[in-house]
Amino acid sequence: MRPVPTTCLLAFAICGFASPELVTAQTRKAPKGPVLTVNVVNVKATRGHMQVAVYGDSKKDWLEDRGVLKTATVVARKGKTQVKITGLRPGTYAVAVFHDENRNKELDTNLVGIPTEGYGFSLNPGARFGPPSLRKARFVMSAKGRAIDIELNHWP
Repeated sequence: MRPVPTTCLLAFAICGFASPELVTAQTRKAPKGPVLTVNVVNVKATRGHMQVAVYGDSKKDWLEDRGVLKTATVVARKGKTQVKITGLRPGTYAVAVFHDENRNKELDTNLVGIPTEGYGFSLNPGARFGPPSLRKARFVMSAKGRAIDIELNHWP
């Protein structure tokens, strides 16, 4: 499998996921501030990691490296994988996620650029022919936090 080229239809996948700031989302200390709970559903296998990137409310930064506010990685669980992200303030955000089954920190694709690993976005907009606009993926998180469900898309 080859990694996604930056000009690929789904160039979002690598944006910050493999950055040195990559953190494990699970901590032992009680979180300060709101918690964003991301429930990733339709996970086909218990292998690899779930890679998550949180973006702010900027159209020009959506799915760009410079727009990544937080990243997280957790071990994938078949069915549903939960990721808790702390350190965010109340505000408007969007999330991109992919199931890195082979742990290479890249969304793998076939020869024509179609993803071979599951991927998804907050609010579950249609993303079969490219990533959604920020408008279709953004949500508001209050001071109490927020839980969102993201269903992974899989090409046949």
